[in-house]
Amino acid sequence: MTKPKQQLRDVDRAFIYSVMFELGILPMEKTTLDMQRALKQLSPEEACQLKRKFRKLWRKAMKKEVGDPKGKRAKTREDAAKSRLGVGKPVPSRAELNARKQLVFDQVWREIIAPLVENFESAGDKFGKRTQSKAQT
Repeated sequence: MTKPKQQLRDVDRAFIYSVMFELGILPMEKTTLDMQRALKQLSPEEACQLKRKFRKLWRKAMKKEVGDPKGKRAKTREDAAKSRLGVGKPVPSRAELNARKQLVFDQVWREIIAPLVENFESAGDKFGKRTQSKAQT
C-alpha cells in the first residue's frame, strides 16, 4: 500500500511523524524538502544524532534495494542503484540526496507505516460495523 504524496490524509501524516520520531529521524512527507534548515534549528549534538540514524536507515534500505547479488542482471541493477543514490561519492548531488530520502521514506512506509494504517482502518471498519449493528437492533 503506497500512496502518492498528494493523497496523504491527516492520519497518514500522524503515523509518518510518530514513526519517524520513534526511529530517531526527522519526519518527512515530502522528500524534496531541504532538511538542513530543520537540522540547523537543533543543537549540533542532536543534529549529528539524527543524521547518524538516517544514515543507518539509508544503508539498511540500500542493502534491500540492491538485493541478493545473484542472477544475470544483479550487477547491472546494483550499479544502477548505486549510481542513482550516489554511493561512494564524497559529496552526493541534490538529486542523489533526494533519492536517498525517497528510498528511506518508501521503506519506512512499506514496512512500518502502511501496516499501521491498515490496522487502523480495519479497526475502524470493525468498530463501524458494531455501531451499525447496534443501531439496527
